[in-house]
Amino acid sequence: MGITEQIELGIIDRLGAAIDGIESITRQRATSDGRFIDAPVQIKSYPAHPNDTSLKSLSASGALLVRYTGSRYGKARKGAGFFVQDRTMLYEVVCVSESLIPASMSSGIYRMLDLAALRLIGFCPEGAVGDIELVQDDYLSETKGTWEYGIVVSVKAQTVKRHE
Repeated sequence: MGITEQIELGIIDRLGAAIDGIESITRQRATSDGRFIDAPVQIKSYPAHPNDTSLKSLSASGALLVRYTGSRYGKARKGAGFFVQDRTMLYEVVCVSESLIPASMSSGIYRMLDLAALRLIGFCPEGAVGDIELVQDDYLSETKGTWEYGIVVSVKAQTVKRHE
């Protein structure tokens, strides 16, 4: 597994992990007997071929979809038999929901964004050489009641190659 996939999977795991002092990202759902329960939102990699139908089905349960968006590289250095180049990797966590602020306040987009930020800031995924930093969040789209907002995070890594 490459570093890009390894870090993406680490972000997905962190978003769904039990963390002391930070609530789980849940959405209230009605049961067949009319009670309301908290159920986790879906957390996974962004679909390879998203369409309005697949995103609409995700918005009903709420979802956090993680995707790699690119890297910025620093100047390469040579030393001790290796080439080393610093890399700032960017990932976007796309929050999908059918509401911005639900009456129950359990998992509208705004709450999902806030909780994703709290779960990720300062976390160092395996394969990284630095902690995740928050870069920005922004409105992405709304289609037939399916809202999408994204939060962009950065994490430092290094590309290392032995001299030939």
